[in-house]
Amino acid sequence: MGRSASEATDSGRRPSWYRLALLVGALTLGVGMTAWAQDPDPPDAVADTQPASAPEDDFEAELANDWSDIKLRRTPHDVHELLIDETAEDFRRGETAEVTVTSAPAAVSIRKALRERQGGKYRVATYTSRVIHTVFPFNDLVPSWNVNVPEGTGFVVQIRVGRRAGDFWTDFYYLGRWGKTPEKAVKKVVRDENGAIDIDYLRAEQAFDRIQYRVLLVTTDPGHTPALRRFALAYSNTLDDAALAREHRSKVRPGAAARWTTRLPVPFRSQRHEDPKIAGSICSPTSVSMVMEYRGASQPTAHMAEIIWDEEYKIFGNWPRAVQGAYLFGVPGYLRRFGNWDEVRQQIAAGQPVIASIRVKELDGLRGAPYRRSNGHLLVIVGFDADGHVLVNDPAARTPEQGMAAYYLEDMDKAWLDHGGVGYILTEPEVVAAGQ
Repeated sequence: MGRSASEATDSGRRPSWYRLALLVGALTLGVGMTAWAQDPDPPDAVADTQPASAPEDDFEAELANDWSDIKLRRTPHDVHELLIDETAEDFRRGETAEVTVTSAPAAVSIRKALRERQGGKYRVATYTSRVIHTVFPFNDLVPSWNVNVPEGTGFVVQIRVGRRAGDFWTDFYYLGRWGKTPEKAVKKVVRDENGAIDIDYLRAEQAFDRIQYRVLLVTTDPGHTPALRRFALAYSNTLDDAALAREHRSKVRPGAAARWTTRLPVPFRSQRHEDPKIAGSICSPTSVSMVMEYRGASQPTAHMAEIIWDEEYKIFGNWPRAVQGAYLFGVPGYLRRFGNWDEVRQQIAAGQPVIASIRVKELDGLRGAPYRRSNGHLLVIVGFDADGHVLVNDPAARTPEQGMAAYYLEDMDKAWLDHGGVGYILTEPEVVAAGQ
């Protein structure tokens, strides 16, 4: 994932003009700066049984300037939870004065009377969720959403966190926009003394115990409305609280090994086969495209890259934009954090691939990969072999023989779980109808 933030979100990072110069310059950078191999020969054995050795002729991009740092980390006592609003009952508990909540399908859309009554170019309705009380205090929050977006419509997403003690709330933080929206629809708060939005997730050094999300639904056509179908909140406590971990961690049972010792038939795609100007930056759209094809919703990789591109941060690697991009073609999804490999095995046993956001800090830290290190990259976990290796589709490879690889679990543990364990989960397709 490209973690390059704009000057507005972190003055300590490189400015946007510098990032763009790098993206189109001589260095072919991965999303978040992958150090590519120069035309490597495919390893002799990238089979499901034994990880291959690293290619010999690596083109080592300069990675000393860590301006794409993923700040999510694992501590010994992390606790993770996932909450998804996706039923009419969930949505009706929010503020509904300007919206209509339907049951079949469950969705939040702009009231017809409001669309017809408002003048001007944009008709806007605000939906604010109920106050969500979390099951434990948290300091990291990774949100995602699925919204139907007919032509001429759009939406803006905000989120705030707070504590019941003292009835404390932060401001509503800005998370992003999609489609047709007013330029100054909301105040763009992305950091304050309580926490910061790092492009697409909230991080803080203090704990909170409640959340509210807010979605501005926008249309330029009174006959159409966007429709919120799903909002997911992956919240975590990474403050290394041993007592909290003892109380809230639970054993995951992935089932019989025969169910997850397999390679899911996810078709392979290489990001290197796309436009050279963007090929080094589109591991996220390429990974999404692979899983979409697996789900029966195949789209050209270049088209998905165009859709997922984040114009505000000038990256292809915005996590919730990737999930929303897949939803435009009927593939629902959400983001979650994984804390151990049994959780991943459970997904594979259910036929669910996991798009993993990894970082390879040490040189050759991911043995057999077609790059020597990376500040941010995405690949698809598709199974495990009998020796416990992690089976992947790695879009950084040129060929299926190289990219349908087996990586050492201990290497993937460091590259993925040590750096937050964020995964995209793209599920079975559903009908995406234009909101009416």
